[in-house]
Amino acid sequence: LWVAIIGRMESEIADLQNPEVPQCLYWSAEQVADWVSSLGLGQYRDCFLTNGINGRRLVLVDASNLPKIGVHEFQHVQALSGAVRDLLKIESPRWDR
Repeated sequence: LWVAIIGRMESEIADLQNPEVPQCLYWSAEQVADWVSSLGLGQYRDCFLTNGINGRRLVLVDASNLPKIGVHEFQHVQALSGAVRDLLKIESPRWDR
């Protein structure tokens, strides 16, 4: 058990030192909620906290599941999903193909 825990901790430390791994993956739910507030969307802070959206879960946040956690206004869905893509350096999907 301890060997597995130590191995995982060593892996996470290596990830933290790797510039290719987005540091937001290690954010707590509180840090994610602070980030949402910094986007000017503080009204959704509690939605993220209540649903336990931490850094690892943030990668799963997209336009299709934001309404499930309480984000219903279309412009806010667009803004949040775009900000998540930017944070994770993911290209926007092209709809013109």
